[in-house]
Amino acid sequence: MVGNTEVDAPSLMELCNSATTQILVEQTETNWYPCNPSIAQGPDGYAAIVTFRNIYRHTGTTQTIHDPNGYIHTRNFFAQLSPDTLHAVEPWRELAGPSTPIHFASVQGIEDPRLYWHNGWRYTGTILQHHASGEHRVAVCDVEHGLLEIREASAGTIIKNQMPTGGEPEFIDAKACEDRLHGGAVVRNENGYIGIVHEVRWPGRVYVHRLARFDRTGKLLSESRPFKLSTEPIDFASGIVLHKDDLVISFGVMDRQALLVRIPFGESKGLFA
Repeated sequence: MVGNTEVDAPSLMELCNSATTQILVEQTETNWYPCNPSIAQGPDGYAAIVTFRNIYRHTGTTQTIHDPNGYIHTRNFFAQLSPDTLHAVEPWRELAGPSTPIHFASVQGIEDPRLYWHNGWRYTGTILQHHASGEHRVAVCDVEHGLLEIREASAGTIIKNQMPTGGEPEFIDAKACEDRLHGGAVVRNENGYIGIVHEVRWPGRVYVHRLARFDRTGKLLSESRPFKLSTEPIDFASGIVLHKDDLVISFGVMDRQALLVRIPFGESKGLFA
């Protein structure tokens, strides 16, 4: 992780001295870059989805690698993870992309998926190609069977960054709880959920994260101190699990890295002080 960000938020490493990071997956194909990983736990263990895009960012500049028609594509890959190390225990398997009619051509695929267990592995992500305006909609997918449904909304309404719970309520919308917040992911904890959320600060489009507690109905109860996950302006968390005695968050950096950060759960509670 390189770069330097001028933002009024400390790094997570400064706040939690015991936090450690690990690479979830490396770049596997030329001009395809891993980003926005989502880790989750099911009844038989842990798994993750990692998005690969033909786009990358560097030193504040975005360079797009695209096909002959100028499209940006998203590909999603799935793997089961070791219960001990959280490394992939099988080859990353590419999931089928959406087969909907393409009304908005510039961005294709299902972006920023959040993995969860609901009678099997499912994920929810943003789909733009479905709507002629390119407005965000939420796609609900099954790892084995592909696209299940697209959650519609009235014209001009953007729906994205929904946080699946695997229970009730089905999704928590951080933005509905607090307009400045965007959803990352949640995991069951005690009588509710603990999650990771973010806000986007301007100028410069800098992402700043917080841990958040929600009750069993999805109501926001409290937020932690703000923090950065990297030294880059854009880091994006879309998965969270409890693993042994740790809170583990999956995040991407500048659309080119897919990482996990591990925080002792007891130490993470201090972020709410």
